[in-house]
Amino acid sequence: MPQLARKERPIDKQQFLPLLLVLIVLALGLGGRPDLKAQGFNWQYSARMPSDYPTLFLGFSASGNLLDYAGLLAHDEKRRDIIRDEIVCQDCGRFDDGAGEALAFGLRAEHWYSESLAFNLGLRFERLSFSASEELPPQPHQEIGDILTELEFSAVNYYLLIDCYAKQRLFDSFFSVAGGLEAGLLLSESVREVQKITNPPEAFFDDGGQLLQEREVIGNLTAMAGLKLNAVFLIGIDLPLARGFYANPSLLLTVPLLDQARDAAWKASGLGLQINLLYGMP
Repeated sequence: MPQLARKERPIDKQQFLPLLLVLIVLALGLGGRPDLKAQGFNWQYSARMPSDYPTLFLGFSASGNLLDYAGLLAHDEKRRDIIRDEIVCQDCGRFDDGAGEALAFGLRAEHWYSESLAFNLGLRFERLSFSASEELPPQPHQEIGDILTELEFSAVNYYLLIDCYAKQRLFDSFFSVAGGLEAGLLLSESVREVQKITNPPEAFFDDGGQLLQEREVIGNLTAMAGLKLNAVFLIGIDLPLARGFYANPSLLLTVPLLDQARDAAWKASGLGLQINLLYGMP
């Protein structure tokens, strides 16, 4: 298999910073509500019927992230062989960037340490999918000219997530900022690699007499690591729904602290949304 042409497309990890700064400024500008109480809400029925404010909240949490991958995954193609799986080329593929998405849902607990500071603990399941592709050098053909192909790698992984972060209300407003850590334990992974013909349309792979425009590749790609670790940052707003019950939608930014591949540089930064639905325990 011919050597791949490497692409130098570094990922700008600062691309999310302007949006983050804008939201911080917005939250600060809308602050300053001295009449608000603990958790940002006054849940008292009346002055004649006082009740304690809840400090422990339990509920549901869900999030969705768009992921931007950067790193270097090497690929060695293996030839189908009845007797042995023989490697026919070393380091014949390199994926240096990719894109994906992550969806997570599960349970969340929130404890208010003071009127403005809370600590969160989440236990969730996550489905993470991503793909990457690399163009191969043209392969000359006597009759139809150069044949253009690309190598495509896709994966679907499932994780058990545990996250914890501190949440700080901003100037007695409904807005808050939060930061902490998120750890993911890999439960399962599914990987598929194919080589596709992109041009000309009349070109085909001959797979035992069967003409195909894409063929599955048996590769020796670096496996995913059993543990991933991210720093998480959130900017959100608390919205009361009923007495003792509120929603917390947030902008979510994840920054990788460990490589997701076992023996290779492969990190994913994420930007998305998270929503918590929480009920105060009496």
